[in-house]
Amino acid sequence: MKKAGVIFMACLLLSGCQNEHDSFPEEDTVTIANSGDRENFDRLDRFLQSFQQQNPDHIKVIFYTTEGDPIYQDLEFDGQAIKSVYDSREDQYGSGEVIETICADFKALETGDKPDYILTGCENKDYETEFIRVQ
Repeated sequence: MKKAGVIFMACLLLSGCQNEHDSFPEEDTVTIANSGDRENFDRLDRFLQSFQQQNPDHIKVIFYTTEGDPIYQDLEFDGQAIKSVYDSREDQYGSGEVIETICADFKALETGDKPDYILTGCENKDYETEFIRVQ
């Protein structure tokens, strides 16, 4: 019985150490590397379409820095506004902070052969910037 308790405690400790970003569905995750490589990029277009049709949606974008560190951007649209959570805690050269804000608009601006995605109408005006610039 004592052995079962030790195993149970070990499982609890291990599950507590799991990265919160690992549990997000892969099909709703967009990955963009500093090199320009990207995976599941069309998911951004589907998120934009959901936003335009006022259908709730939720995606996560992972940007990889030159050094390979992930920066996470979580976008959750509830049908009215977008909650954005920018998490740079794993970027060794970044600010290491989590910034949350609510934004009213999300759009794609055509700037050549690939769009730039931007968030605007954000509560945190310092945060109102290009969301993704595709190189």
